[in-house]
Amino acid sequence: MRPPRTFGEAVRRLDEAGLARLLALRPDLGVPAPADLAELATRAATATSVQRALERLDVAQRLTAEALAASADPATIADLAALTGRAPDWLAARAAELRARGLLWGADDALHLLREARLAFGHWPGGLAGPSERPLPDPAAVLADTDPDERAVLERLAWGPPTGALRQADRPVTLASARTPVERLLARGLLRPLDADTVIVPREVALAVRGGFARPEVRDTPPPVEAPPVEPARARRVDRAALGAAYACVQEVDALIDELGRMRPVLLRAGGLGASDTSALGRRLGVAPDALARGVAVAERLGMIRAHGGRVEVTTAYDAWLARPGRERWLEIVGAWREQERWPQREPRPLQHEPHPLHGRAPELRALALAELVGVPVGAEVDRAALTARIGWQRPAWQALGLADVVNEFAADAAWLGLIALGGRGRLAGAAIDGRVPNDLEFPEPVDTLILQADLTAVAAGPVQHEVLEVIRLLADVESRGAATVFRFSPASVRRGLDRGWSAEQITDWLATHSETEVPQPLRYLITDAARRHGTIRVANAGSWLRVDDPAQAALVTAHPRAAEFGVRQVAPGVIIAAAEADELVDWLRDLGLSPAAEGPGGTALLAPAPVRARAGAAAPAPAVDPALLAERLTEQAERAAHAERGAARLRESLSAAARAGTGVDLTWVDAGGALSRRTGVPLELAAGQVRVRLDEPTDAGSREIWLALGRIRNVDAITTAPTRGSSH
Repeated sequence: MRPPRTFGEAVRRLDEAGLARLLALRPDLGVPAPADLAELATRAATATSVQRALERLDVAQRLTAEALAASADPATIADLAALTGRAPDWLAARAAELRARGLLWGADDALHLLREARLAFGHWPGGLAGPSERPLPDPAAVLADTDPDERAVLERLAWGPPTGALRQADRPVTLASARTPVERLLARGLLRPLDADTVIVPREVALAVRGGFARPEVRDTPPPVEAPPVEPARARRVDRAALGAAYACVQEVDALIDELGRMRPVLLRAGGLGASDTSALGRRLGVAPDALARGVAVAERLGMIRAHGGRVEVTTAYDAWLARPGRERWLEIVGAWREQERWPQREPRPLQHEPHPLHGRAPELRALALAELVGVPVGAEVDRAALTARIGWQRPAWQALGLADVVNEFAADAAWLGLIALGGRGRLAGAAIDGRVPNDLEFPEPVDTLILQADLTAVAAGPVQHEVLEVIRLLADVESRGAATVFRFSPASVRRGLDRGWSAEQITDWLATHSETEVPQPLRYLITDAARRHGTIRVANAGSWLRVDDPAQAALVTAHPRAAEFGVRQVAPGVIIAAAEADELVDWLRDLGLSPAAEGPGGTALLAPAPVRARAGAAAPAPAVDPALLAERLTEQAERAAHAERGAARLRESLSAAARAGTGVDLTWVDAGGALSRRTGVPLELAAGQVRVRLDEPTDAGSREIWLALGRIRNVDAITTAPTRGSSH
């Protein structure tokens, strides 16, 4: 088989496995799915897609691609070996990898780098000038005669760009007349004039100065992983600490969303949480700004919070997540962190999404870092410098992103998730990739009981069952989190339960049922006192009205400086009306330290509503493309197109033969109305995708000679006997 003549032909010749590999290595080619192989080849050759593919090359592949860009087109493996000094077999393997990525086509003796890939390496690929028309036979011998000043000029230009500015660069210069290092280099032939004002270092000179095509520190293989032996006791300690960190991570996300639900912070006009809300959240949760941004991003990715109507809303997905076991909740957090396309630490503030070079690259970067992390033995110290070096070798184009800082931020995320603990790699790092938590790493079982204490606190010795947690958060405030969660009761927290319709007896009974100890007397007093005071003031619309049983309380309300603001005035003993709405009055009276209760139109007590939850929107996941299935579909489509083309070729050949011989044929075609027609006749000529036929019997329109588009003809049969008159169907 002859070699392919174009890149499109090379793509069409790929088998199904080759297509699947191309689509897996360049996932952007599959979104949206190409209609056929021609569209796939066109898309693969565009500048944007080629740039993405070049960005995913490792150091060895990029070195080979740059050497191809610096060579003539086509190039051979021998050409690359002479330029780079690498072994031909090594270069052939790298060329095969570039070919699989659709950046290179042709055999090893005629390698063609895609035009857009060649352009991506700039005007001077590898920092080298083009091949010299008159190369120096022995540049090393000439270099030996240069002085340090001349050598400094060459070393400054050798790694590119290889040009420098010099007035009257094309004037004749000899060693005797040369006054400067540049003039002496021109006289020696180590620099040459490019035009009247520019000099250039010839390719062979630059290679001799550099000592080769690539810098000495460029490695052909990734840096080795050095992992000393780990004691089993150390590995167990790391695993225990990692499990504790994973549990704390779940608690932190839970606490963050709970606080956001209570605060319902207003978003800035430019988007994102304001500085005051961010600081308040950080203080309440005891977390740093970076950790806060990380948690908010995960919660948003999971659809448990959303920015809507200028505020942050908690969705019903949060309640569903709370009801799941701790292991599943942790795996969801890890999955959201791994797949989110943004790098939260590089955003101006939580929920403010602005462009950044790391956004979009984040999932691939985390996947690479995780793959390197699981290569470290369990319990071994994670060397961040080594991790940075290995990722930098795999993606040299990412060095401009500040990989050292990025890896430090990844390591902080991994420690938060429990993938790294005590500086070492835990077994949970593997679960972050495959979703399988080792059976012996058990998350704490949820508890349904509390320990009530006389200081008005309740302690949960572990994660709390969802149903119990929902009630205790209503009746008490979270004071501290950790291995055990401490809840504190207060008049305001008990009042939340009373506002939801609980009576003092119901609150006390529920606590007694879910406590490992007796309900302490101070807590009973607190509940009873809150219930006694609750509802002593009744509020309704008048705007709104107040019924106050205690004259002292009525006097406090009417005499307050803000009474006029709410339009408050007393209309009868114990009866006050106001222009403000009832909910505004309730909030104001509570600020005064009173304990009002709202009433409906019929005088019945209104219950405080349950926390508002926004509808959980279905997160729009990135369209999943299965490279194997798409390759199978494209291959089948190409086979159908080839089959149709072969049929069309046979049809043209049959008509041409009949036209040359003047013999009749039996034709079946689709007419303008979409119906099948059949006639016998003699083809006269083929031109421009049509055939002129003289029919034995006229058409319904009375025509004996007609032009038929070849695409409308369905069948052609040669007539070997006396023609039979056709009929129209």
